[in-house]
Amino acid sequence: MADKPRRCPDGAGRGTVHTGHPAAYRTPVAPRGRRGRREVVVSLVLQYARLTPSELARLRVLLVQDPDGAFDFTDEVSSDWPDEAPLAWRRGYGAGPHWAGLRFLLDRAGPPTVDLLTGGGQLTADEWGAAPPRLLTPADLAAGMRFWRATPFPRLAGYFDPAAMNGVGPGRWAELTDAYELLAQCHADLTEFLGAAADRGDAVVSWLS
Repeated sequence: MADKPRRCPDGAGRGTVHTGHPAAYRTPVAPRGRRGRREVVVSLVLQYARLTPSELARLRVLLVQDPDGAFDFTDEVSSDWPDEAPLAWRRGYGAGPHWAGLRFLLDRAGPPTVDLLTGGGQLTADEWGAAPPRLLTPADLAAGMRFWRATPFPRLAGYFDPAAMNGVGPGRWAELTDAYELLAQCHADLTEFLGAAADRGDAVVSWLS
């Protein structure tokens, strides 16, 4: 049996990415499936959920009537795919710590008109893990993906600077012998997942945990 395609490592699995913000390394986060706070951890994970228009409407109602249920609903939608499904078919994606390196490269190449990593409007003041969830609308995704697709990874790679990136995401980029490959795979994964959402006119909710 052939090996599964290599994916951007997510460290703690679904519902878990590390952010490029230094403060993230000492941010209290909540256990998956709960709102609130718990002990300090050393990193964060970026989670995405792709929602159809009807699912987004349902989520908005739950955010008012049942905030805990809103998280559970989104978490269930994001996990509704088999492990072998292509990213373009999946409803959720957990990016690994190297996505913060991509933001570093994208900022220097653009910066993007829309931040598809931790951008979008805040959905609620409640924290889903380390921060409130954010919403990328279909318009956000369309605009963001125009830039993303016009900026292939080989162009971004020209901005790779391990010394300047010290402390970004996993940090110590100079010590990662496969840093280029990891960043390239993360770029490919996010292009496939977010691009599919943009092409279908769906919205994407993201949160850090």
